[in-house]
Amino acid sequence: MNFLEDNRALILVHRAMPQVETKRPVNVMLTPQFYTLKKERLPIKFAYQAKKIAASLFEGMLQEGRTYDYFVFREEEQWVFIAYSLEEITEFFQSKGLAPESLSKLFFAQQALPSFTEPYPLSEKEVLAVVDDTVVVMPRSLVGDEALSPVSEIPNPAKGIAIQSAYASVLSRNEALGFAAIFLLFAVLFIAEGIRYGGETKAGAEELESLMAANPSLSSQYTRESILTKYRKIDRAERKKRETVKTLIGMLYKDVELKTLHIDEEGFSAEYAVKEANMIGRMESEAQKAKLTVQKSTDGIKVEGRL
Repeated sequence: MNFLEDNRALILVHRAMPQVETKRPVNVMLTPQFYTLKKERLPIKFAYQAKKIAASLFEGMLQEGRTYDYFVFREEEQWVFIAYSLEEITEFFQSKGLAPESLSKLFFAQQALPSFTEPYPLSEKEVLAVVDDTVVVMPRSLVGDEALSPVSEIPNPAKGIAIQSAYASVLSRNEALGFAAIFLLFAVLFIAEGIRYGGETKAGAEELESLMAANPSLSSQYTRESILTKYRKIDRAERKKRETVKTLIGMLYKDVELKTLHIDEEGFSAEYAVKEANMIGRMESEAQKAKLTVQKSTDGIKVEGRL
């Protein structure tokens, strides 16, 4: 079905859609049937930095034998990562009469989240709905016709993918492998240690009160201070790790690749490959501001520091 905005039609693409005929360039919006979505809270400021780690986030989740591209945007406090196969999408477009040269921009249903707050009919069997702030496809029988929103215009999102540019934009295997280390680091530091130690520190006062009630000996100021010191040390160590990772991620620019990364209880080291020589000075300056040790390597720089 078509939705007009600024004289350019927006076609909502789903598996059960009818054949389409168009004589003018159109925009297309994919339903979740054509992409895989993940949301993550990460200490990243810019979309190009988030996109560099997108492939690692979807490791093991995507169909083998296909090449995938990635689209990233911010949704409140989270980053939204979308993986899609341009090959699969193009094949489907052509089966429905949509030639590549007739397509202008590509959007995703998740970008139009406010438009699907009520179940939106796709076909006689399926609707678009929102579950946990995520647009999903579900059977129409689960919601009933009385709950369906009236068919109305869906606005073109502000940010989209130029179709012709997308055909030439494929993330290399080397980039995906290179940034797999970052995904592993995020998983360990921000999910396991972050939640566990952060939760212990936040609940420290409540736990201390319970211990004092059950154990009168804890009323000793010395004992209390010893326990609080333990929590402070844990909190400082984890905060330092998170600040270090944030600094290292902040040094990933457009033509910069993270080659190696090692971090343990004592310290860390990271080696960057830098394609543009003029970027080295900028990266050295940022590392020095963070009081890190910088050494030049054969194709970039190496950064070291203690935790």
